[in-house]
Amino acid sequence: MSTNPLSVVLAGGGTAGHISPLLAIAHALAEHDPDTRQVVVGTAAGMETRLVPAAGYQLETIDRVPMPRRPSIDLVKLPTRLIRAVRQALGVLDRAEADVVVASAVTSPHPCTWLRGAGKSR
Repeated sequence: MSTNPLSVVLAGGGTAGHISPLLAIAHALAEHDPDTRQVVVGTAAGMETRLVPAAGYQLETIDRVPMPRRPSIDLVKLPTRLIRAVRQALGVLDRAEADVVVASAVTSPHPCTWLRGAGKSR
């Protein structure tokens, strides 16, 4: 009987404090089962752009969606930015055929975990 390998999306980034735990989980998963497929999701602006590929893992990026701290034009743009990031995250989850999403940090995990929690992958 043949089974598909587990597919894990690790979402997070920004600082080494968020990336290091994700990489530790990725290493542990690979050690436990080398056939596990893993994709790390972050933004193009964080440290993950250097640390994840250097660790040997695939990185996919989605747009960063900062929450404005006070009323401004950025607050008006927030819904559109969030919808775009959610669509990007859905694309990542679909391409990865994600069975599990592991999240750390604040920016990229939200769209990925929202979608996976809503059963929006596979």
